[in-house]
Amino acid sequence: MEQQTSDHRAGQSDPAAELRAFLLDRLGPDYAQLDLDSPLLAWGLLDSIMVQVLLAFIEDRYRVTIPHEVIKPESFGTIRQIAAVVAELVRGDAGLAAEANAFAGINALMESYGLENRWVELPGGRQHLLAVEGAGPPLLCLSGLGSPASSWGTFLRSLAGSRRALALDLPGFGISEPLAGGDPSYGAHVENVARLVEELLGEPAVLVGNSAGGMLAAGVARSRPDLCRALIVVAFGRVRDGVGWWRDLRALSADPDAFWQRAFHQPPPLTSGLRAQFQAVLSSDAYLQFLDEGALAQLDRQFADLQLPTLFIGGLEDRIIAREVVEAGAAQVPGSRLEWISRCGHFAQSERAEEVRVYVDHFLEGLG
Repeated sequence: MEQQTSDHRAGQSDPAAELRAFLLDRLGPDYAQLDLDSPLLAWGLLDSIMVQVLLAFIEDRYRVTIPHEVIKPESFGTIRQIAAVVAELVRGDAGLAAEANAFAGINALMESYGLENRWVELPGGRQHLLAVEGAGPPLLCLSGLGSPASSWGTFLRSLAGSRRALALDLPGFGISEPLAGGDPSYGAHVENVARLVEELLGEPAVLVGNSAGGMLAAGVARSRPDLCRALIVVAFGRVRDGVGWWRDLRALSADPDAFWQRAFHQPPPLTSGLRAQFQAVLSSDAYLQFLDEGALAQLDRQFADLQLPTLFIGGLEDRIIAREVVEAGAAQVPGSRLEWISRCGHFAQSERAEEVRVYVDHFLEGLG
């Protein structure tokens, strides 16, 4: 490994060819025509997960970290441009940054897809959102624990110009500040989201939540039904044994490789750089203290008798939230709809964004 690293420092590798081979291996034979000048952003190839995987590969392969301010459309538009950035860092002996936050750079790339970066100042702290403009009631997308707002990037891109939608970096995740007062509990997050809808949107929103974000959306709908027009829950449902489920999930999270394999239908490569980022998120207070005893006790009744239009979406290959959990959640909400997506794991908004969009459109059209 030391010899390989010194070779890269000496410029004896070809980053452009290696990056192309890496992307082709990830994208598959449908993109065999990909060359060094293919427009990666115009083709929509660099979503949130792909960018993180690519950055982690660069760290593993070349032992350099690309500063987040360099991750922008003019330097990430083609393989040739990315390779030039890598080569310059290698020549400069950039080394690995101790706490590089790639999410800021990923958010900058999202702007090339028509997404707008926004910041909002709330009593809970300064929080980051990605937004697109359009008609109809606003959609507020809430990610699962540890996932950034950019995990909704492809989904938001599909809505641009047709529906108004925002995705939130939950406090303590992505590039949002932790909640003021040092309280990262579920109840504090519920209050924070309710305040966001009330003060930023100024009208009832359609709350869209993935995984624990679905639990959070239901919590807001239960505590402040006046702020919630409808509910869309992706990959979550009725968890009968909350304490046991949280214990098992934390144990699984301690093994990033096992979690990765269970979370995705087609898992992206889990390089050492991405593994380190994953472990840092799952060891943070924001993650570990989100589901306190009170929240765990509510899981069995989280969706019980909610009186508002609700859509549940599940991935048929999701091995984090079992099919029966989603079905049980839908059964708790009178008149709810339940849709399934094949070849899809736990993060449907990333793996099957267009199919999620179709189900969401049909559901919202039914609201009038």
